Amino acid sequence: MGDQGAREQGSVDVAFHGVRGSTPCSCPTVQRYGGHTSCVSIEAPGHDPIVFDLGTGLRPWGCSMTPGEPVTVHALVTHLHWDHIQGLPFFIPLQSVHTNLHVYGPADGDQTMAQTFAKFMSPPYFPIEVTDLPARVEFHDAHHDDFDIDGTVVVLVDDVLFTGRTIRAALDAMTSFGRPRAIRLAVMIDRGHRELPIRPDYVGKNLPTSRAEVVDVHDDGVDLGELLK
Repeated sequence: MGDQGAREQGSVDVAFHGVRGSTPCSCPTVQRYGGHTSCVSIEAPGHDPIVFDLGTGLRPWGCSMTPGEPVTVHALVTHLHWDHIQGLPFFIPLQSVHTNLHVYGPADGDQTMAQTFAKFMSPPYFPIEVTDLPARVEFHDAHHDDFDIDGTVVVLVDDVLFTGRTIRAALDAMTSFGRPRAIRLAVMIDRGHRELPIRPDYVGKNLPTSRAEVVDVHDDGVDLGELLK
């Protein structure tokens, strides 16, 4: 990637290029977090980049890459709503034969992911088809049975831990994917008032509150890499 050589060995960069749902927009109310739709990238030196969802935030991320540089990107698509895939045609690295893009996500009924993307990236909806792109794009249908967490260490992450009911729901859902060796819980804020015997392993901040109070978590732009030095 463009600035990959400047990253410290062992560091991981997580960037939110789009956090909106439904439709991208440009107005004063979205200046803090931006108006692009869903797209989050994870990059680490020596590893292929991973991107979660292909919303319009994919375009500025692609523009930040070095043109023509060989790259293999792995994209995980949570679901096939328009706001999660509409950025794909505008991903600049797809204009290079040195780009390999692997897209993993759910099939749509009796249609494969490749068929679904081919439908929206074709006339009259879009002038260029996936097969017209210089890059190599491969679609991989991910099924429920493809994920096995037997013997692994699973880390659950929550922004604000309150009653514990959301964590209980995550634990219940996890049982259908196998039996992990261990489960860890990391939370940004623990505000107490637990209704279930759930205790986090990693806590950013313990914040005593009343049950009637509301906790809002905001990103103030702090560079976590600098903070941890």
